[in-house]
Amino acid sequence: MNAGDRPAVQHEHLPSVLVPYEALEYPATRSSAPPTLRAPQRAPVHVAVQPGHIDPPTRRRGYVFLAAIVVVAVTISAIVLTRTSDSQEPERQVREMFAALTARDGERLAQVLACTSIPLCTAQGIATGYDPPQDVLLTGRQRDGNDRLQVLVRYRIEGVTYDTAVQVTRYRTGMFGHQWRISQAPGGWLQVRGGHWDRVRLAGIDIPASDKSAVTGPGKVWGPPGVYTSTAAGDALFEAAHATITVTGREDPAPATLPTAMKTGVVDEVQRQIRAQIDQCAADPELRPQTDPTALLNDCPFSHNTKYAFTRAPKWTLLRYPSIELRVENDTAVTVHTTMPGSAQISYDWTVHIIEPRTWNTVIATEDITVAGTVLLDNDNVRWVG
Repeated sequence: MNAGDRPAVQHEHLPSVLVPYEALEYPATRSSAPPTLRAPQRAPVHVAVQPGHIDPPTRRRGYVFLAAIVVVAVTISAIVLTRTSDSQEPERQVREMFAALTARDGERLAQVLACTSIPLCTAQGIATGYDPPQDVLLTGRQRDGNDRLQVLVRYRIEGVTYDTAVQVTRYRTGMFGHQWRISQAPGGWLQVRGGHWDRVRLAGIDIPASDKSAVTGPGKVWGPPGVYTSTAAGDALFEAAHATITVTGREDPAPATLPTAMKTGVVDEVQRQIRAQIDQCAADPELRPQTDPTALLNDCPFSHNTKYAFTRAPKWTLLRYPSIELRVENDTAVTVHTTMPGSAQISYDWTVHIIEPRTWNTVIATEDITVAGTVLLDNDNVRWVG
């Protein structure tokens, strides 16, 4: 067949938009191509090919082949972009976060939020002592910049409904792909004031108790929405204590203060020690008795001052023990206070004569007994220090 006898080449018009974009400027699924349009048939045209020139039909076949390659490349790129967009939708990360909370899975939460430096984002962090939000519902999204969205969330905590948002940001990955990551999650800073305790348990971790005036410090821990239980083990002085902290996701919760309830029997033990010392003091035949004669200061809660220079045979008789109460002060020290004084009677002889024979007279007097001091733990034992 001669060159002039070749049939006319049929052309296909390419679609004007290969991959339409959504409102958020991310690739969507490729729409179907418009119907194929064919060029009208024309009568064969005989063209004499001159030496050194390319046959126009051959040139057209090259253009068609090149166009086909471009179409295949663009189509593959569109598929890659579309699949990347579908697999990395913003809401997916938010669902993953709340799924980790529901499962109380701190390790999974650490992967979603990239919060490995936060104590609660660990295997034991929220495994115990934590109640996650209930009835979680994603209610929409709001644009917050070219590469940032606010995913709106609604959930219930302790029967109360809260609406908040999770900020997600788009990050480029490779030449065509992108990935959504949570850049700001709802939550709050938790703080537990332990009072008597130096360390407390928050959910599944141990943290230092915060000072009442502390604003920042190791005792403040970030946590996602939910209800956290804080506990402190009891000791010889105080019962075990617990308190709950609710994180709504809107603001930092108020610090929790663990109660310091005196253990049953502490007052009785302190009274026993006080009475034992009073008995020991009453047995000392001195106007100013002492339980430890080598002590520089008088350690007995009663004494008698006399105006006579010469006395003999002092004797104490206990009439009544004092009544006491224990108070837990602001600094968590346990102090002893007398609510009703006790009393002790002393009798002794006195004289004003220096040379024998001397005349002796007897005096009987009553003194109040009041006690004070603090209560300490000594090797896990209660000890009163007067």
